Amino acid sequence: FSSLGFYPIGQSSDMLMMENRCDGMSRFLSALPRYPKRVGCVVCKCNPFTLGHRYLFEAAARDCDRLLAFVLSDDRGMFSAKERMSLVRAGTSDLKNVDILSGGDYLISPDTFPTYFIKDDSRCREAQCELDITLFTEIIAPALNISVRYVGSEPFDPITAQYNDKMAMHLPRRGIELKIIPRYRDISAGKVRKLICDGRTAETKDLLPETTYEYCRNRFE
Repeated sequence: FSSLGFYPIGQSSDMLMMENRCDGMSRFLSALPRYPKRVGCVVCKCNPFTLGHRYLFEAAARDCDRLLAFVLSDDRGMFSAKERMSLVRAGTSDLKNVDILSGGDYLISPDTFPTYFIKDDSRCREAQCELDITLFTEIIAPALNISVRYVGSEPFDPITAQYNDKMAMHLPRRGIELKIIPRYRDISAGKVRKLICDGRTAETKDLLPETTYEYCRNRFE
């Protein structure tokens, strides 16, 4: 594929990611902020941004000097990437050491980890998980001085739980700490979406920050 104009971006033991531009990753990284102290990272979809996400962000922000929060850029689902970014920014505006950023094409994207979005039983899931983590640990984290990544405990989604287990295995090998924050009140974005689909948006009030709830009430009621 190199002869056809494709360039390697990252490689794991089983998979190679290539793209038809030589500077895609460097452009993505050059647009992101750099900080010299203890930099933490959260990667999440926030579909939509819940009180559970807010709890994770607060815990992470207290533990590091600067938190880079990457919101997945995929547009499939009830809330678009633009909506989710807006809701996360509105719901964390008081957290002064947090930067809300797009995950772009390189952080749990349909390109690096398609089964996260397809939700099937593909045998490729484990290999894709390793590829996504390889891109993060070998390229993204060193470039941005990220030394710790925060995740919420995951009792509901087996794909996310498997991803967390893989990170616990691979991140420390690259000198990156993984901290698992206990889930807050068993709140999940999936439960919020189901209530909205059932026409019970008012019942999401106790699950969402005020900014997210007002947006959902105005949009869906």
